[in-house]
This record gives sequence, structure tokens and C-alpha cells, in this order.
Amino acid sequence: MAFLYLLVLLSKGKPSEPFELTARSALPMGAGLGSSAALSTSLALVFLLHFSHLSPTTTGRESTIPTADTEVIDKWAFLAEKVIHGNPSGIDNAVSTRGGAVAFKRKIEGKQEGGMEAIKSFTSIRFLITDSRIGRDTRSLVAGVNARLIQEPEVIVPLLEAIQQIADEAIRCLKDSEMERAVMIDRLQNLVSENHAHLAALGVSHPSLEEIIRIGADKPFELRTKLTGAGGGGCAVTLVPDDFSTETLQALMETLVQSSFAPYIARVGGSGVGFLSSTKADPEDGENRLKDGLVGTEIDELDRWALKTGRWSFA
Repeated sequence: MAFLYLLVLLSKGKPSEPFELTARSALPMGAGLGSSAALSTSLALVFLLHFSHLSPTTTGRESTIPTADTEVIDKWAFLAEKVIHGNPSGIDNAVSTRGGAVAFKRKIEGKQEGGMEAIKSFTSIRFLITDSRIGRDTRSLVAGVNARLIQEPEVIVPLLEAIQQIADEAIRCLKDSEMERAVMIDRLQNLVSENHAHLAALGVSHPSLEEIIRIGADKPFELRTKLTGAGGGGCAVTLVPDDFSTETLQALMETLVQSSFAPYIARVGGSGVGFLSSTKADPEDGENRLKDGLVGTEIDELDRWALKTGRWSFA
């Protein structure tokens, strides 16, 4: 539906030849990792370029998507996210569009101003993301919390306020250049546990997520984990301290796999949305070769394959 929504609106009044679109993703779907936002952002950029709403400059050795164009892409990606989720926060499409890490606050009339803020130091922290392999419906989970908010405001409002306070404290820790690294990591670990406890109290955890948390907390690992995304399944994220050995991390991943979960080490703080601005392929058969490469490349090699195809422009 989001695909059709963007296609109809962005193609209106624009001449176009028939085209074929192939999409592949290394992100698990329905797991709380923003796969819908990644797709929405990609579709927004594709259609904005294809129907000539944007014409980014690609001259120079290092080409980037201008900030003004990035804002346009993000706006359309957010509209697609609304079609998919109903009332999304906007942070997933913001990160998919801009890259890096973003602190987000939803605007609440009379209580707080909304907005997004880039966090520069976030890339230096390791995380382990574990897919529970349990799908969930973000729209239904959010609707469930909203229903409880109406029925039990005296219970839900304090939980939501506590969650916001935890997020604010995490942002302060990440931005504090004078805080000792060990102190920051220790504080973040405590915040991870506190955050999950409040989310579980909201009713958005799941037995599979609790099992992932238990495995990570057991000896010899003793790590802190929380659900991510809407909960109800999907993924859990584990904070990995700097001094946590590679061997022990591998042992944790093997333990999770034995329990039928899918763990992988996160790479954070990368580039935002991008497009292939010039290709190394022969113009006569370049399109077919690119398509064959896209379809034939293994999922975990897609990023490496893409960067070898030519010069990319990123937000």
C-alpha cells in the first residue's frame, strides 16, 4: 500500500516509461529494526529521482545529497510510514534518511516541544541485536498501549514519563565528553535494564524477549538487554562493554543460536539513504549486470557488492 501511495502521488502529472523495481534487504522484517522505514526511504528516493522531483548534483569526487533534498526524502518516507503504521514517531525514517544516530522527542501540546537531534559520539558503542524470530504488528501494539493510556492513565502516564526520563539521561551520558568512559558504559547498562522494565510493565514484551534477556544476564556474560521497536516479539538489543572479549561474545551468540534466536553484531552510525550516481558497468549492458548482481548476491554481502558497483551519493 505504501508503494502505491508514493507511486500515485509522485507520478501525478509526470511522463514516465514503464520500469521494473527490485528490492532486497538485509534487515529482518517485523523485527523492530526499522525495515519498513528503510523500504519507505528507499522508495521515496527512487520515485523522487525517477519522476524528476529531485536532481541532486553528483559532480566531484565525494558527492552528497543536499540537506534540502534530504528533508524532502524524509517527508515522503514519513508519509509512507504513516500508511504502514498509522501513527509512527518519525524517528525510523529520520535515521534511515540521514544516517548516524538521532535523539527524538515527540511533540506533546502544552508539555514538551518535539524535535530531533544528532548524537555524534554514538558510533563508539557496541551492541548485539538478537532477532527472536517472533513477528509482531506494530500498529496493534501501539494501539494496545494507547487503549491502556485511556483506560488507566494513572498507571500508563508515569511509565511513559519514566521512559522519557531514561532516554533523556542516556542522551546526556552519550553527549558528555567529560564523563569517564567506564562510568558512561556502566550508567547506560543500568538505563537499559530500567527501560526494559518499564516497557514490560506497558505490556509490550514477549516470552521470547525475556528469554533473550535471561541468557544475556546469566554468567559468564552478565550483560544488559532490552526490547527494541514496538516489542511483542521482534528484536532485543544488548549493550556490549568495551572490555567484553570477542571469545565471550561469540559464546553468547552461539548460546542464543542454540535457543533458536538469530544474533548479530550491530554496526551503527553509518551513512543515510543513497543512490548510485555513477557506475563502473558498461553503459550498454550495465543495467542488466547491476540487476543480476543485486539478485544474485548473498544478503550478507549486499553492502560490499553495492559499494563496488560505482560511486554513490549519500545523505
